[in-house]
Amino acid sequence: DYFWAERRFTRALRFVPGHPLATAGLAHAQLGAGLDLSASLTLRSLFTYQPEMIDVDFASELVPNRPRLLSSIERIEKRLEAERHRALRGFLYAYVGRLVDDRAVIERGLATMESASPDDPLLPLLKAIWLAPPTK
Repeated sequence: DYFWAERRFTRALRFVPGHPLATAGLAHAQLGAGLDLSASLTLRSLFTYQPEMIDVDFASELVPNRPRLLSSIERIEKRLEAERHRALRGFLYAYVGRLVDDRAVIERGLATMESASPDDPLLPLLKAIWLAPPTK
């Protein structure tokens, strides 16, 4: 179903290029399908051009289910220290950590991203938003 959803979101984006919710849906479909690098690139593009989306909380129906997200964390973690695409994997690891509300995963992902690409312009914004102290 995730591959089917990816095709549908890609088609929707042909009609309305850059639509933020369709782009997020595409990234979530890619993540659910195990297309980690594609999902990471899609999310980076979304956050670069529409940074207001960095802090969006999605309903559980709009993201892969929790077991699949936890499986994604395990899958990404196994490749996290590989040099190739390290910054992209760290970014996606942090994003999935945010989806499952796991601060340790977010911190490790952003630290990996920072060590691989310390001058990444998204990094300060991601840290400020995703690692902000919880508000009551």
